[in-house]
Amino acid sequence: MSMLLERGTSAGSEGARRATGDPAGRDAAGVEDPEVVEQAKRRRFTAEYKLRIVREADACKGDGDVAALLRREGL
Repeated sequence: MSMLLERGTSAGSEGARRATGDPAGRDAAGVEDPEVVEQAKRRRFTAEYKLRIVREADACKGDGDVAALLRREGL
C-alpha cells in the first residue's frame, strides 16, 4: 500500500513541474517549443494570375469544376 502512495506522490509532483514551465516556451535544454508557429505571411497575387483564374472559372461547365480549380490552385 505504501508503494502506491509513493508512486502517486511522485507522479503528482512530476506533473506539477511540467505544468509550470518556462513562460518563454522553452524546455530545460533551452530549445524553443516546436508547437509555436510563426506569423503567416499574406500571399500576393499578380493581376495576370487573378485574371487567369477568373477566366478558368468562367470556362468551367460541370458541377464541382470551380471547386476543383480552387483546390488545385490552393485558393
